[in-house]
Amino acid sequence: MRKLIALITLILSTLSIYAESYSKFYSGKRCGIIDENRKIISAPVYEHIRITVQGCFECVKSDGAVDFFDEKFNKVFSFSYVTFMWQYSEHEWIIHKNGEIGLTLIDIKTKQTTKGIEVKSKDNCPTFINNIGVILTYYDEMQKYGYTIATRNGKTIVSNIAQADMMYSEDLIPVLFFDGKSGYLDYEGNLVIEVPLYEDYRMEGLRISPSLNYRFHEGVAFIQTAEDQWYLLDKKGSKKEVPPEYNFATR
Repeated sequence: MRKLIALITLILSTLSIYAESYSKFYSGKRCGIIDENRKIISAPVYEHIRITVQGCFECVKSDGAVDFFDEKFNKVFSFSYVTFMWQYSEHEWIIHKNGEIGLTLIDIKTKQTTKGIEVKSKDNCPTFINNIGVILTYYDEMQKYGYTIATRNGKTIVSNIAQADMMYSEDLIPVLFFDGKSGYLDYEGNLVIEVPLYEDYRMEGLRISPSLNYRFHEGVAFIQTAEDQWYLLDKKGSKKEVPPEYNFATR
C-alpha cells in the first residue's frame, strides 16, 4: 500500500511540473512572470515579455538586454544587447547581437547557436511552424507584392496570396487570395474553412490580422466580416455573433 501511495504521489508531482502554466503580470511599467498559483517566478524587471504559443519566453529589458527561457522557465540564453530578433520557428530565433557582424540563429530546444545566418529581408523574416512559413513575394515587374506559403527548404505550397497572418496557429492560418477568396488554410494548403475576412481600412498597411489577428486560440478565433461586426469561429466553421455591447473596433 505504501508503495502504491508513493507511486501515485510521484505521478501527481510529475504531472504538476509539466501541467504548470505561466502568465505575465505588471508592476508599474515593468512586467514579470507568475505561475498558476500566482507565485512570482520572475520579478518585474522586464519592459516586454512575449510568451509564444509554443510556451517559450522572450523577455526584453529597457537597456536592450534579452533573456530567452524554455517552456519550464529555465533560462537558456541571455544577451547584454540585441539590436534585432525574430522568432524563426517554434523554438528558434534569429538575432543580431551588438558589436557582431551578421545574424545568429539560437535554438531554445537544443541550446545551440549558429552564426552567419542570411535572410532576404529583416523586415519580412518568416516564422516557420511545422517547417512551413509565410514568405513575402513579388509577383510582377511593378513590384506588386503578396505572399507565398512554402516549406523551410523552399518548396511552394500555396501562392498568389494577397494577405496572410505571420504564422500558423493551432495548425491553421488566415489568408486572403488575390481573387477575393479567403479563409483558413491547413499545412497542406487546403482551404478548410472558407469565410469572408474583412479588410479594415483603419488598419493602415497591415496584413489581414487586425487587433486580434484572426488566429485560433484554444479552438476559437475572432473574425471580422464587416465593419465592427465580429464573430466567434470554431474549427468546424460554425460562427456565433459577438453581442454588439462588446466592442472590438480597431484603432
